[in-house]
Amino acid sequence: MAVLQFAELMVASSKNYFGIVLSLFVFLAPAFVANAEYDGYPVVIVPGMLASFDKKLMYQDKEDNKWGFVPFGNVYKALIKEFENKGYKEGKTLFIAYYDWRKPVSENWEKYLKPKIEEAKQKSGQDHVDLVAHSMGGLLSRAYIQSDNYGRDVNKLVMMGTPNYGASESYVVWEGGLYPQGWTPPLKLYISSIEWQLKKTRNKQDLNRPSTIRDFFPL
Repeated sequence: MAVLQFAELMVASSKNYFGIVLSLFVFLAPAFVANAEYDGYPVVIVPGMLASFDKKLMYQDKEDNKWGFVPFGNVYKALIKEFENKGYKEGKTLFIAYYDWRKPVSENWEKYLKPKIEEAKQKSGQDHVDLVAHSMGGLLSRAYIQSDNYGRDVNKLVMMGTPNYGASESYVVWEGGLYPQGWTPPLKLYISSIEWQLKKTRNKQDLNRPSTIRDFFPL
């Protein structure tokens, strides 16, 4: 099994608020990279929940493979910049594993993370990768490594702000359809816009919360 390096840059437990964890990540992750040493392996960044964005997929259920970070703010800019300062080049030794965070972890690592790892190995000429995973991205990475289909191709896994013990606030969303306290207005608006668009796309205009949460975001 790969060497698991759980970077405790922040305490990721069920008591965390999304906003606090995200803020700590923005400030502390670049510092972590600045102190890291290049080990020759390509890096695959696995973003957290809500960070990956494909407009047609999110709003129309039509994946066109035009992935990027969520429009209202890319919190990974500083992290990516630090890797580039270390000599990594995106598309050659630095890769982003975008995924449909609305879907279950088991589906996401198999459909998105594993192919990105294969791409990173092929383009870099290496047989292993280093995974740098934030929040939900850590769950994907861990699920892959612990699966029966693990290719033994992960050199190191760094998890930052990953809720390995669960996230109690998700119950509020799932059971009552309510936003957690730490969610910012842009984040709430983003989720609401996806709900509104998918209600039209799936012809479920009469569906309301919490049913929309359970139907549209079956994590």
